[in-house]
Amino acid sequence: MLFTKNDFETFIVERFPIGGSAQHAELALAPPDILIAKGGNDYQLRIRLIVYDDDGSIRDIKEQDVFVGSLDPSEERLGAFLEGFRAAFAKCDVDKLEVAMPHDLVHFDVLKQKKAMTAEAFQKALSTKRRLGPYQKP
Repeated sequence: MLFTKNDFETFIVERFPIGGSAQHAELALAPPDILIAKGGNDYQLRIRLIVYDDDGSIRDIKEQDVFVGSLDPSEERLGAFLEGFRAAFAKCDVDKLEVAMPHDLVHFDVLKQKKAMTAEAFQKALSTKRRLGPYQKP
């Protein structure tokens, strides 16, 4: 199934936030305009990066619009991408995330890789030096 704007927004909202205070970092959607039309079939998501201290208090918050592109992935591929992203983000070092911006961490361009179909394949693609690799624990 390919997505309409409303279906895509609902699908994304059901799967965020990614991370949480237990991980000391979280990527959350930032209402009210979560999905923003950029012309044609291209969209951006408004994402908030929240970094927590050990006691659970908020250390830092950054909000940014992140390019999604067109809404053409299937539900299965997008679900696998988000699960792979969740696994790759879980390996990030909170101290490195403190200097990151949301666009440094969210890479929908990985969906262009036709071979990536599973959460494991997306996790591997997201863990490269050009994506989440620099923010992950060694």
